[in-house]
Amino acid sequence: MIYFLHNTYNRPNQVVRHSMIEKNYYDGCKHLIVYNNDLNFDDISDVEFFHFGENKGHKSGSLNSVYSALKRVLEFYKVDDNDKIVFSHDDIYLSNNNTFEKYINMLGDYDFISRRCIKNKHVPENCNYYIMMESFLMTPLCARELVKNYKYNQFDDSELLLDRMNSTSPEMNFGRDLLNMNIKKYLIDINENRFGENEMGYFHIENIRGKGEL
Repeated sequence: MIYFLHNTYNRPNQVVRHSMIEKNYYDGCKHLIVYNNDLNFDDISDVEFFHFGENKGHKSGSLNSVYSALKRVLEFYKVDDNDKIVFSHDDIYLSNNNTFEKYINMLGDYDFISRRCIKNKHVPENCNYYIMMESFLMTPLCARELVKNYKYNQFDDSELLLDRMNSTSPEMNFGRDLLNMNIKKYLIDINENRFGENEMGYFHIENIRGKGEL
């Protein structure tokens, strides 16, 4: 079973449309969409929606949505150790299933698969844990370990690490937590995060952050 998890702040129907794309590829998959403000979603079958708490800001909300989605799917569904968990943001969608299949089939050999940014202007010198959260793959074993002490909507901006531009960086917190875990990781190193199709088969839509549906 593949569990597709999504977060959204202000694009409810966009993330529903993305879920339908995944359903077309993977019949019988499960979906969970988490959010932290008042939203109305289009109807879609076999999808769980979960309000994980009040919005604490864009950066902490991004990190809380990832951890809350992982915690919720483990609590709501009977997730088996052999199942697969996929997370993606609301401004990307699965566009190249051949590329995606390559990595989804690697889960089991690896517990976590994602992209790591190593050189752009936001990444601190000698930092190896700037892991991109817009799309990643994870085993239930990895998810359980990551959120075992997490409480819904736990993080606020004061807890987040700073990037090279002295901006709060949920990517660095996410990467630090994962790289400190004793799991098998497969990281695709990139120099920058661009719009368009990424290395894992997801398309990053060019948009103005937080401005709603496209």
